[in-house]
Amino acid sequence: MTDIFVSYARDDKPLVARLVQVLTREGYSVWWDHELDSGAEFGPTIQSKLQDAKCVVVCWSKKSAPSRWVRDEADMAIKLGTAVPISLDGTLPPLGFGQFHTPNAEAMVAEHPSAVPEIIDNIKKTVAGGRVVALAAGATGKRLSGKTLAVLALAALIAVVAASTFGVRELQNYLAPSAPTRFSQLQSAEMLMSEIDDAMTVIINDDVSNVLSAKYGDAPDWTDVTKLFKQGSNKISITIMNGPYGGCGGRLELKMNGFVAPEHRWAFGTATGITEGRPPNVMCYAQVKTIVLK
Repeated sequence: MTDIFVSYARDDKPLVARLVQVLTREGYSVWWDHELDSGAEFGPTIQSKLQDAKCVVVCWSKKSAPSRWVRDEADMAIKLGTAVPISLDGTLPPLGFGQFHTPNAEAMVAEHPSAVPEIIDNIKKTVAGGRVVALAAGATGKRLSGKTLAVLALAALIAVVAASTFGVRELQNYLAPSAPTRFSQLQSAEMLMSEIDDAMTVIINDDVSNVLSAKYGDAPDWTDVTKLFKQGSNKISITIMNGPYGGCGGRLELKMNGFVAPEHRWAFGTATGITEGRPPNVMCYAQVKTIVLK
C-alpha cells in the first residue's frame, strides 16, 4: 500500500515533481501517474492506486481547478476520507471543494522546495489514521461526531426501508443513472477532450467528415456527436500526435443522456518525455473503443 497518491493536472508536472521530492525526503512512499508504463491506459491503474493509498494529496492550481479528472479524484478521496488538499499557486479550490481547508504549498514547489509544517502534519495524521475525515475549513482534524454518525445511521436505515419497499434494482436505478445500452434509449451524446499533449483526433464510425480534433493548450467544450452513433457496434478511434517537446497523452469523456459513466472516462498515452528526440507531428498513440447499442 502506497502512503501518498498525488492528484494533479498534467500542466503542473514540473511543480509536482518538486513536491514529490519533499514528500519522499519526509520518508513517504509516493505514487503519481508519471510512473505508468509507456503506452498504458491510465484510468483503471489510477483508480486502483488512488483507492489503495493511505493519503491523497490533491494539488489545486489555476490549471487543475477546471480539470474534471482532478475533481473526480478529489471527490473519490473525500469519500474515502483520505484527501489532503493543497494549493500549488494560491488558487482557491473550485466550487464544491471550498469547504475543505487548503493550505498554501508554494514553498514546497519552489525552485528550492521545503516542507510546509501544516501540510506535512495533515499528511502524517491521514497516513497514520488510514481512512479519516478530510479537514474542513477551520476544523482541527476531529473525526465524525456522535451526532453526525447518528444522522448517517438514520440515512442508512431509510435506504434499507426504501430498498425493501421499491426493490433493490429500482432503488439503484434511481440513485445511480447509467449509460443507455439500447439505441432507442439514446437521447443525446457528447464528447469532451482535455489535457491534450500534443494533438488528439477522434473519429466515430470512420466518419471522416466529422472529425473531432484539439491540440495542446486548447480547452474545447462538449461536442454534440449524437448523430454519429448508430444501432449496433460503434467504433471510436483515438489518435494522438506528439509535439516538439515530448509527451504523448490526453483524456476523453463520453456523455450519454447527460451522464458520464465511469467506463466512458478514458485517459490515453505515455509518460511525458517518452517521445523526446523523436520527430514532431508523428503518431505516438492510437486506440479504438467500442460502444454497443442494441
